[in-house]
Amino acid sequence: MICAQSFHWFASAEALAEIRRVLVPDGVLGLIWNVRDENVPWVASLSDITDPFEAGTPLPDEHVAAGLPGPGFTAIGERFVRHAHVGSPEQVIVDRTLSVSFIAALHDEQRQEVARRLRALVGVPPGLSRRDEVAFPCETAMFAYRKTG
Repeated sequence: MICAQSFHWFASAEALAEIRRVLVPDGVLGLIWNVRDENVPWVASLSDITDPFEAGTPLPDEHVAAGLPGPGFTAIGERFVRHAHVGSPEQVIVDRTLSVSFIAALHDEQRQEVARRLRALVGVPPGLSRRDEVAFPCETAMFAYRKTG
C-alpha cells in the first residue's frame, strides 16, 4: 500500500490498524511526501504565505519522530530524492500551491487572498513572472515499513 501526500489526513491509530489488517503477511506500507526546498528565497517567501494555513498538518519528520506508522510495523528503509517541478510560474507556483490540500480546503475568500499573494510573489524580483519556465525545488521523502507479526 502506498500513501502519497495524503497520509496526514488519516494518520490515526484506527487507520493504521485497518491498513495493517488489509496488508498481506509481510506486506509493505510506503509513505511519500514532497517537501519544499526553502533554501531558495522565493520558495521561503511562498512558505511565508502558506504556513499560517498549515496548522496541524503533520510533516514527514513529525510522523517519523512520533514512531509512525506504529505497532505492527517495522521500518525497512527511507530515501530522499531532490527534484524540481518545472513549468510556467502560474502552473508551478500558483496552481500547484492552490491545489495543496490545506489551501484547497480554505474558504473562497481566503483561497482568493492566497492566490493574490502568490501572483504578487511571481511578480517580485528576481522577476519570476518574466520567465517562461521556473523550477520549483523539492525533496521527495520516502519511508517503507513492513507489516510484522
